[in-house]
Amino acid sequence: MLRADVPRDGDHSPVTLLELDGGRVTRTEVWPGPQLYGLPVLLPAARSAS
Repeated sequence: MLRADVPRDGDHSPVTLLELDGGRVTRTEVWPGPQLYGLPVLLPAARSAS
């Protein structure tokens, strides 16, 4: 579980790629494409409208 914000590398985009290397986490903003097919995606929890 990541317990801190990871600095953003690049401008905002539809997908944030988190990569783990030992105890280090890198965060890269990417556009979806064939190179990402098959990778797991974490979706935000749904919120009910009130």
